[in-house]
Parts: sequence; structure tokens; C-alpha cells
Amino acid sequence: MARRAEEGVLPLPLAVLVLKSIAASDMVWIDAAETEDLFLAISRLLQLRSLRSLSLSQVAIVANSFARVKIFDEQLFLLLSRAIRRRRSPALFRVQVIAVLLFAFSRVQVDDPQLLDFLADVLPQLPPQQFTPQSLSVIISVYAGAHRRRSLSSLVQLRPAPLPPASGILAFLANVAVNMKPETFEVASCSCSSCSSCSSSCSSCSCSSCCCCCCSSSSSSSCSSPGAGADAGAGADAGAGAGAGA
Repeated sequence: MARRAEEGVLPLPLAVLVLKSIAASDMVWIDAAETEDLFLAISRLLQLRSLRSLSLSQVAIVANSFARVKIFDEQLFLLLSRAIRRRRSPALFRVQVIAVLLFAFSRVQVDDPQLLDFLADVLPQLPPQQFTPQSLSVIISVYAGAHRRRSLSSLVQLRPAPLPPASGILAFLANVAVNMKPETFEVASCSCSSCSSCSSSCSSCSCSSCCCCCCSSSSSSSCSSPGAGADAGAGADAGAGAGAGA
């Protein structure tokens, strides 16, 4: 597979599927060197191709796969950022996908103010019902960490800059949280057959909500409580990543 990627003959949709499958498997622990070689080969392939053929969900899967196996590839993430920012219509975005993207960028500690500001403009234009407690916690954690870093940075300047735009998105996110119905925060079981392993390995879950920040798939929607499961754990990881970068 790495050879096909190096030769440039690996179709991009298949490359995305390979990344997702390996990131959800034990291969990274069994053969870390082979995993890294394959991921970097696919990274080079992606950097040579146009990403316009990939959906935002597929872009999120790529970012999240690299984040899960902890392979830091700054050039790839900058490329993904540009691909995301070219999608100008808010209708192309979903809160779940944005949470996946922010979690991934935070986990590999890629500081991308342009992407943060772009998504900060997109989020208020999305339907409030798309927000879940888990996706909201991921997004708040990332923006809070970014806001802190950028605010502290402005203080060391001779002429401190105004507070960064993240302050506006944090106010919006706080308002979303306040207006959530109390029952939204209740833990409910998921009927997705694969979600029992989601919080530990997320190996094959097809539930788009339960595995928001690790699967990022959308082949089914059988959760009785959208966002339960691994997404909550991802929120904690994202918070830790934001704090580490602060």
C-alpha cells in the first residue's frame, strides 16, 4: 500500500479509508515504523493531489487519523487547513466535523489561527440543534486554549493588540451551552452494535454521533443520545492538548 502511494496510483478515497482503518487498529502499536512509513507516504500523495475531490468529512478523517497515531506532519495539516478554508459555504459544514478537525489539530499541537478564525465564523451560522455536549466541550476546549495563548502573546508586545476573535466565539459557545435542554446532558445508551468498544478502540463503529471524534463516519445514525461515547473522551484529550499548548 505504501508503494502504491509512493507511485501515486492509490486513489484518494481508498487512501482515506486506509488511514482510518489503521488508526483504529492495533497496527500502530505492533509495527510503529511500518505505520509511520505508510502514513508519510500517503501524506506525500495528498500533498501532490488536489483535495477538492474529498469531502469535509474525509478531510476530517485524514486529520484525525494522523492525530490518533500521533504522527506530526505540519505540511500536511497546513494543506488540510487550506482545503477546509476554501469551502466557503456554511452549508458544507457540520458541528460534528468541526469538532473532529479542531480535536485533531489540537492533538498534534498545530497552531493555526487562520483556521480557528475561519471556523469561528462558520460555527454561529450552523443550526443550534447540531451541537451536543461532547462536541461543544471539544470546541470550547480548543478555543479557550487558543484564546489564552494569543492573549498572553499580545501582552508581551509594546502595544498590546486587541483581544483575538476567539473571545467572540467563546461567548457564542457559552450561549449555546446555556440554552441546551437539561435532558441533553443525560447519559443514554447507544444502540449502535459497535459502540461498546468505541471508547477504547473505536475499531468499527458506524454510528456518526457516538464516535464523533474518532470515527467521523456517517453511515448510520442509531444513537439515542447523540455524542455519547468516545466523543466525550476526545473532549478530554482536546482539553489536555489545548492546555499543553497554552
